[in-house]
Amino acid sequence: MEQVSGMTNTRRTLALALAALLVCALAGCSDDPASTTTPTDSTSSSSPSPSSTSSDPPTDSEVAEQAATQLATDYFAAVDHVRQDVKEPLKQLMKVAIGGQLAAQELLTRNQHKVGNRQVGDTRVVDIVIQSVNLDNSDPTAGRVPTVQMDVCWDVSDVDVVNSQGKSIVSPDRADRGWTRFTVANHRWKAQPEDGWRISNGQDLKKAPCSAA
Repeated sequence: MEQVSGMTNTRRTLALALAALLVCALAGCSDDPASTTTPTDSTSSSSPSPSSTSSDPPTDSEVAEQAATQLATDYFAAVDHVRQDVKEPLKQLMKVAIGGQLAAQELLTRNQHKVGNRQVGDTRVVDIVIQSVNLDNSDPTAGRVPTVQMDVCWDVSDVDVVNSQGKSIVSPDRADRGWTRFTVANHRWKAQPEDGWRISNGQDLKKAPCSAA
């Protein structure tokens, strides 16, 4: 009986030992005490993935620059449309221009339509260079509003102007590309900091045209 009891105890001991080894294998046990207390390099130096990081919101100046840049494209598109189609209402220009620039474009387009001339083709904006950003909105009633000054290189190589008989009246000496410096103003800065911008005036620059990018 004692021999049987001893064999039973031995089997139990072996079973417990095997069970302990199995648990260690699954849990990653180690004989090195340091490995159980010191984190691995991948754990201690981990950094958040790019998807978990958030970029800083744009500054007011950056918002103004982005709005002015978009406005340049919208402006030429609106001017093209009203010059191409006599039925296109000139009030479309009010979405992109104001003050002297608006008055000049309205007058030019009316005179063009009056004699039966119309534009064919679209103007292309090749390059835009922001020169300055001034967000002073201290006296809107006196015209002291946020402004952006930008130089725009335009390309009219695909643009023609034809008369009522469909004959081109564009001079063969016309420059296909050139620079214009525009002043963009926002008289609705507090209510519309992004879409309240309008081109208030423009002046052609005497400098070499940009490359045809």
